[in-house]
Amino acid sequence: MRTVIEIRHYVTRSGKDVFDDWLSQLADTRAQAKIASRINRLAAGNFGDCRPLRQGVSELRIDWGPGYRVYYAVLGRVCVLLLCGGDKRNSRRTLTGHSNTSRTTKKGPDTMKRKASSSHDETMVRRLRKDPGFAAEYLKAALEDGDEPRVLLIALRHLAQVQGIARVAKAAGIERESLYRALSAHGNPRLSTLVAVTRAIGLKLTVKAA
Repeated sequence: MRTVIEIRHYVTRSGKDVFDDWLSQLADTRAQAKIASRINRLAAGNFGDCRPLRQGVSELRIDWGPGYRVYYAVLGRVCVLLLCGGDKRNSRRTLTGHSNTSRTTKKGPDTMKRKASSSHDETMVRRLRKDPGFAAEYLKAALEDGDEPRVLLIALRHLAQVQGIARVAKAAGIERESLYRALSAHGNPRLSTLVAVTRAIGLKLTVKAA
């Protein structure tokens, strides 16, 4: 059975999604897509380049551009993205004052699922719906992730949810329930299905020399 991790974002008492707010402020759309794709790899249970810090907080390192850092805590099968992510030039400053969020995560996953966090999947769907231009970069970043094939399934699922699974299934010539299964956390779709879904959402899979 494949490991599936639920990704959630820490939300402050004032209702601010710290991670999503930071991601929105990045001027580089390509960097946004790379970071989002790396977070999707966490959802697939592949944590990759990371290290434990203190008080239950760990650092996820993303080797792109200046080198980004995302801080998180794991509670069972729930991974909560904490604070803001920061590039390696200001990672020490980013960690300052992280103790309050650490205490919040220690209350357990049930508490985090209520008022202190928001769903990463839902946040990504809202972002894609709000910024259609982000979709192409998001899919491209997923295709470039050679370490975890499930990242592509997660990205396609988010993109399909933006337009509606039923609508995408009809356009792709696939039964709706079959599409749900294909793009699920435990899906194993054929290449023809991936191509059909990608076309249905207005994008295409491309290949170029490494």
